[in-house]
Amino acid sequence: MNLKEEINSRLLIFLRGMDDGEVFRVDDFNVAHEFNSSQVSRVLSVMAEQGLVAKLSKGVYAKGSGNPLHPENMIRDCLFDDKGGRIGYLTGRSYLASAGIVDGYGKNVTVAVSKKRGAVSRGGMTFRFVVQSLPINDNTYEFLQMLDALRVINRAGMDVPADAVYEHVKSEVRLMSPARVDRMTGLALGYPRMVRALLGSIVDTTHGIASASRLMISLNCTTVTAVNLSCDTLPNAGPWRLSCRTKSL
Repeated sequence: MNLKEEINSRLLIFLRGMDDGEVFRVDDFNVAHEFNSSQVSRVLSVMAEQGLVAKLSKGVYAKGSGNPLHPENMIRDCLFDDKGGRIGYLTGRSYLASAGIVDGYGKNVTVAVSKKRGAVSRGGMTFRFVVQSLPINDNTYEFLQMLDALRVINRAGMDVPADAVYEHVKSEVRLMSPARVDRMTGLALGYPRMVRALLGSIVDTTHGIASASRLMISLNCTTVTAVNLSCDTLPNAGPWRLSCRTKSL
């Protein structure tokens, strides 16, 4: 068996233990082997032509599945640590696309992480990273995604009705246990006033004012914030010091 055949054989064994779409680096493979990286890359290039792997960027590949990769799979090595713990999450349009609120992820994907880092290009997409100061882990990231969605309700140029974003978050909160609602409201205290007020209006509707009390207490009672939501969507705007549109779009 020549060197190329040996690398190919060991790569096939390496890939067998991975899920379709799982991302890996040449260095990940070479941890257990002592091959030259350029030699491994040449074999992977052939595998890419065969559809066994997909090249995402220099030295970064994904096990081929024959289907387009989800952005989270493409950037998996930036979302999870070496032990599989979550350290980042998709936010912005990508979260809305994953939730089925908008069609398509676009070419620019925003990822929230705990430490500042530069953008990464993979598979025709550019991943830009924003710093999330609150803890990111398996127990918090879904709450943070929803809070981030509420945060951009007033953003100009959104190609999805803000009412749809609000209603989606409300439907998710409605299904939460009181304990999960409590965790989410605790995280919301680290967000701007508008987000706290919007989540408070949701929790007030779905679980009662007692569950939303600490959000109410956190607000300045003399400040009114305008939000791009219809009054039909936000019937309890008044108590939460929010000013909404007069009609639905």
